[in-house]
Amino acid sequence: MPLDIKLHPVLTRVENSLAYHISPSSCDYHLYFFFPHTVRDWNILPEAVVRASSSEVFSGMVHG
Repeated sequence: MPLDIKLHPVLTRVENSLAYHISPSSCDYHLYFFFPHTVRDWNILPEAVVRASSSEVFSGMVHG
């Protein structure tokens, strides 16, 4: 099953403005692959980290 990744249409309390949505599936084996797991981690990053102006700023904020 190919992943259908799109910007999430409705934000929740724990998601940033650039959160992605992974379409639901009847089986969850693909959720443990690298990309879907990384998307879940990305979605809960704080807004300031997501909007970092460079990779150096991003890395400094994440590893902090």
